[in-house]
Amino acid sequence: METMETMEAAGKKEFTRIVYKEEAFLQRFFSYRGRLNRKQYFWRVLATGIAGVLFTQVFQDGTLLTALGYALAMAAWVSSLMLGIRRFHDLNKTGWGMIAGVIPGINIALAVYLVMAKGATEENKFGLAPAAY
Repeated sequence: METMETMEAAGKKEFTRIVYKEEAFLQRFFSYRGRLNRKQYFWRVLATGIAGVLFTQVFQDGTLLTALGYALAMAAWVSSLMLGIRRFHDLNKTGWGMIAGVIPGINIALAVYLVMAKGATEENKFGLAPAAY
């Protein structure tokens, strides 16, 4: 027979799985809460990077569209920052490590580290492991 704690833990895991699947698009890209595994991080950062480059290159006609392009590129940059924070959470570290990304040279090493480092497999203070969803 299952104990009450086991049932509560199973209920929490099921609730988290449902919430993760139902997560809105903006929450996936603009939230610093929770964790993000390597695969999710890589594809989402790639998508935001491509979007940022396209926004700055396509809207270069010197009109109001240029300002719109830069605003959209800034939104892509903020999204990348939030994704990095969530990736740090998966590594059981605080998101403040993303500050190192502003230092030339360190930013490249940081990007490689975030893509290559294996995240914590168990639940940590930032939530359940992404593979558990």
